[in-house]
Amino acid sequence: MELQVKGKVVAITTPKAVSDMLTIQQVVVEWFKEVKDTSYARKTAFELKKTDKFDSIKKLDGVSVGDLVTVKFNEPESREYNGQWYTKCEAWGIFKEGASGGSKG
Repeated sequence: MELQVKGKVVAITTPKAVSDMLTIQQVVVEWFKEVKDTSYARKTAFELKKTDKFDSIKKLDGVSVGDLVTVKFNEPESREYNGQWYTKCEAWGIFKEGASGGSKG
């Protein structure tokens, strides 16, 4: 299932090498959820990865804090580790709003 959200980039983390073969970077997007006649601001951290076979981090090229974007991502996944649950949202496409032909996908 393809999920997407439109919003404003509020943070981009520095890439972090998890191992020799995996680097992770996050982009945080603020978006608005409409409930009845009210908007609620939400922030979601989307994870991008770079491995020897795949590089979604390069999709952040040209994207800056403050940009309006559409993020396409996989269904969120949760995992348990030592009694704690961790959820990740893995992005596979980031499209800058208003960009002519320069969208990332």
